[in-house]
Order: sequence, then C-alpha cells, then structure tokens
Amino acid sequence: MGHFYFEKVEYEMALNMLAKFLNIGTQWLSPNHSEISHAHQNTGKAYRSLKVYLNALMRCTKALQIDLKYLLLTHFYAAKAYRALGHVYYDVKNYPMALKNFQKVLNIYLKNVPMDKTYLGTIYKDIGMEFYNTNKYDNMLKNLRKALKIFWI
Repeated sequence: MGHFYFEKVEYEMALNMLAKFLNIGTQWLSPNHSEISHAHQNTGKAYRSLKVYLNALMRCTKALQIDLKYLLLTHFYAAKAYRALGHVYYDVKNYPMALKNFQKVLNIYLKNVPMDKTYLGTIYKDIGMEFYNTNKYDNMLKNLRKALKIFWI
C-alpha cells in the first residue's frame, strides 16, 4: 500500500502505510528480512520527496545496513539502497557522497547483476550529473555518452 500511495504522490499516506507495515512486519518477519529493508528504503524515498532529508538519509542508511549485513554486498537490493542514498546526497548538494554511492551502484551492476540496460544507462546519467555538479566536465561527458549509447541501442 505504501508504494501505491507513493506512486500517487501521496507521500504522507505512503509514510503512514509503510510505518504500519514496519510495525506489523517486524513482528512476523526477521528484522533483517529483505522486505523490511525495502520498506525502510521506500520510507526514505518518501521523506526525500517531502524534502525531509535527515529522515530520508537515516531510512536509506538503515536499508543499506540491513542489505550489507544480511545479503551479499553485490546484491541488487544493496545497489538500490546505494542509489537511494546517492539521490538524497544529491538533493542536499553533497556531490562527493552522491558520486561515491552512484559509483558503488555501477560497480555492483557491472560485476554482479544481470544487465538491465535501461537501469545501467540511468546510473551513468546519475554519475555524469555528479561530475557536472563538481565542474568535472570531461568525466561528465564520458558518462553521459555512455548513457546515451545505452539508451540509443
């Protein structure tokens, strides 16, 4: 239900539903279950959309901690958590941390996750924009060209 409200841009309702899920879910699932991690990440994304960045950062970090502790470092959920963190850092203009997280996503995808070309192109775009924000235009162009190549093939 939280995802439904998030997609409808009803972030407060999404937060309410996600809080209910976490309250009930932690009674039935282990605290390290991937669904618990996913709920924390979605809660972080909702807070990010509401521009409550500290809460967004805490929830995305919690999701990543669960993923890194109980899943493989190379797992898809870890990549998603790093990307969510990268977007929060981007929004608060902490570009070095955003870039660091986006590069971790890219490394996971290139080495371990079956290729979803669209997602890979989006990651290159994210990295390119971080280089733009830090005035590293050659690196920006290199990454944006990789993204365009993926999207146009």
